[in-house]
Amino acid sequence: MKNEQSKKNSARKIVGGIVGGLIAGIFIIGIAVTVAGTPTASTASSSMAGAKSSVAKEASKKVYSDSTMDVSFEGLSNQAGLDGEMFIGLTVKNKSSKSFTVTLTDVCIDDTMMPTGSGVPLTILPGKSGTGAFFGKNSTKPDNVKKIGFKVYLLDESASNLETTKQIEVKLK
Repeated sequence: MKNEQSKKNSARKIVGGIVGGLIAGIFIIGIAVTVAGTPTASTASSSMAGAKSSVAKEASKKVYSDSTMDVSFEGLSNQAGLDGEMFIGLTVKNKSSKSFTVTLTDVCIDDTMMPTGSGVPLTILPGKSGTGAFFGKNSTKPDNVKKIGFKVYLLDESASNLETTKQIEVKLK
């Protein structure tokens, strides 16, 4: 009987050790993900600089300003494994008294139109800035792009149009 009880205790210790190890592993992964954070356009440029990624090196450049917002172009990039996808990094400062969500429309890369989206909405509170990555299908390497054009389209909390800028053109070469 003692031998049988001893075997059960040993089995429990082994199972407990395995379960404990799994919980510890999940906890460590959770911490790593939290510390690493989620990518934005500012981190996208550096994280996309891998062996097969391509990044158009561009210093932050203010490309538009009015009473509602300032828009700075952060650069273009693409990432290995996402063939034909191009990412556009923008930082927008909200100078208004209302929060808004930023989207892009009428995007063109070297005179070729490119429909865009963003994985996460870029909503900016009054007086704050936000950086976002907008992406779309385009097979041009970022280093080969001569110019990019787009309009910034602002939405209020009910998804109504607050403002659409004139066409903004950024010359890269």
